[in-house]
Amino acid sequence: MRTLTLVLLGLLLMVVPVMGQAPEGTCGVKDLDQETARWIEGMLKSMPRPEMRLAGSVEIPIAFHVVYAGTKGRVSDQKIATLMNNLNAAFSGSPFSFRLAKVDRTNNKTWYGNCMKHEQTMKRRLAVDPRRTLNIYSCKTSNFPTTGGVLGFAYFPFMFPENSYMHGAVIHPALMPGGHPEVGVYGNIVAHEIGHYLGLYHTFQGGCGPNGDFVADTPAEGKPTGDCAAATDTCPSILGLDDVTNFMNYGDDLCMNHFTPGQIQRMVDMTSTLRPGIYN
Repeated sequence: MRTLTLVLLGLLLMVVPVMGQAPEGTCGVKDLDQETARWIEGMLKSMPRPEMRLAGSVEIPIAFHVVYAGTKGRVSDQKIATLMNNLNAAFSGSPFSFRLAKVDRTNNKTWYGNCMKHEQTMKRRLAVDPRRTLNIYSCKTSNFPTTGGVLGFAYFPFMFPENSYMHGAVIHPALMPGGHPEVGVYGNIVAHEIGHYLGLYHTFQGGCGPNGDFVADTPAEGKPTGDCAAATDTCPSILGLDDVTNFMNYGDDLCMNHFTPGQIQRMVDMTSTLRPGIYN
């Protein structure tokens, strides 16, 4: 039954656009239309709910791919080590932890200059065991900070087969710790992209509608919250202020600081069903 469900899901999502227009300087992941989101929710509810695992017990190896062009886009080992520490801090309290398994560096002007255009070629060449490994690619996703644009993106677990080289997170070097005073202080926006990789939607998915992001303990949001203002309420008719410091919102790197218990449970539900390789 599980295999048939996943096959049907794959056929459905062949017609669902993965990337979409995003507000400037933000995540490139397109929110799902509500019909597709409800279908996926029904599929998840048809599966046995997995037990919550101990904090940090699911260790995910990371292969970090630095794509650069001469002196542009270089990322130091120290920045990667700092990012690893900060990712483990971001996901503390969840079952997920991260271990740096590999770092490679590729001097390729074409890939670096527009890695979104050359994404498939780059990933096909560099990806390491996507079923069990989180591949992170650092390259130029936009002309930030000269102009706005996408700073990072990842794919939901159901967008491709589990072993597809398309999985992983693509990030602009500015998102690395110390990369930029707003978006690259700690690397928290990288945690945002990994949240997508593990199955989370944006907190503003679905707006003020009845389903939202399908997580009960994240208040409804009518639109992205792009600052750290604590009193923001974009759905005033619904109880709860916007969760402006949630990793899956659009706050600055400086103010992102938590996932809710419901989000943690959803990551476990999504990955147990659709990304079981990380548990092996």
